[in-house]
Amino acid sequence: MAPVKNFFLVCILIIFLSDCTTKQLEQNFIDSLADKFSANQSDVIRGEEDPELLGDSLPFMLKMLEIMAENSPKNVSIKTSLAQGFTAYASLWLENDALMAEDDDYEYSEHLKNRAKRLYSRAWQYGFQGLELRYPGIHDQLNDKLFRREHLKESDVPLLTWTGLALVSWIKHSSDNMDAVSQLPKALSLLNRAFELDPKYGEGVLYEFFIYYHNEQVNNVDKMKQLIDYRNEIINDSDNNKCTPYLTWASAISIQTQNKPEFKEMLEKGLKIDADRRPEYRLSNKICQKMSKWYLTKIDDFFL
Repeated sequence: MAPVKNFFLVCILIIFLSDCTTKQLEQNFIDSLADKFSANQSDVIRGEEDPELLGDSLPFMLKMLEIMAENSPKNVSIKTSLAQGFTAYASLWLENDALMAEDDDYEYSEHLKNRAKRLYSRAWQYGFQGLELRYPGIHDQLNDKLFRREHLKESDVPLLTWTGLALVSWIKHSSDNMDAVSQLPKALSLLNRAFELDPKYGEGVLYEFFIYYHNEQVNNVDKMKQLIDYRNEIINDSDNNKCTPYLTWASAISIQTQNKPEFKEMLEKGLKIDADRRPEYRLSNKICQKMSKWYLTKIDDFFL
């Protein structure tokens, strides 16, 4: 946890530096810190053994990153970290808590969903700010059918992924807003290009997204085979050390096909995984197994 402690200490310095008269010194310091933090945060966060501790600290970390973004507006690494951080916090903490609270406290659940919606909006806006720094005008150009996605490179995959996921999630919570819904092709363009460049990015997050997105096409034999391949890619790439492909399949496909035995089998397989065996999967496994247990307690609610 030393990198996190160091991050908090440096954040205090940033607050003082915001009034620094030597602006170039401030700029260089923040840019250097941002690059180092972006490079190190994933390993520190992914290996966290206490999801609640991380969930409590993430808002502070994100606010400090926003201070850094304000003082270094052209740093793409900061924009990427903000897009990823707000998307992850909204999805893995707020939305999961909202789902589990829905039956017992509907008002609180709706409050959490509204918070998630606002954070998704913040995430995709930061993501597009980063993309605009690399490709001026891209936000509007994505609406042009003649726009050549080939200009987007493999180094853009993190920004494409988190901007696209945040935008799709915001649209999901804005289904009554046609202006928001009209942004879906733009989000899919980003995610499809990310998938073309690096389908295995983010430990399979793109595979998991497309399993959810295409879950209504399960009656299409070829599409179903493709989705099974996506699930198996995640399982094989992790040497069967990840819970998420099983939870994704159970919640996206087994419920859609009303396959109760498969639903139970998938969740139980995910729960058998040793969450601590591979540190890089520890956090996602802890969160996934918590949700898997919850889904099993609600199994009769999902099947006729």
